[in-house]
Amino acid sequence: MSLAKSGTEYLWQGDPTWWPRRAPVLFPIVGNIRNDRAHSAQGGVTLKRHGLARNLEFTPLDASKGALALGSTRARSPAPPTPTTSGSR
Repeated sequence: MSLAKSGTEYLWQGDPTWWPRRAPVLFPIVGNIRNDRAHSAQGGVTLKRHGLARNLEFTPLDASKGALALGSTRARSPAPPTPTTSGSR
């Protein structure tokens, strides 16, 4: 994916010299949560660092002025959220 204007690229395109990955979508969290577990009204869930969208690939679905809709096409690594049965937070 590219975001360029007037010949200047604004999205990191990956350079193995510095960091080979691309700009990830960090959803629903940025960083870590204690014990990789969160709790909501829907129950508990296990989320690794940066959430569940970090290792997914996305494709633009729709673009308009000021908005971009992305769709997930496939996982780069199996890391879906894992429901927990514990009531601890």
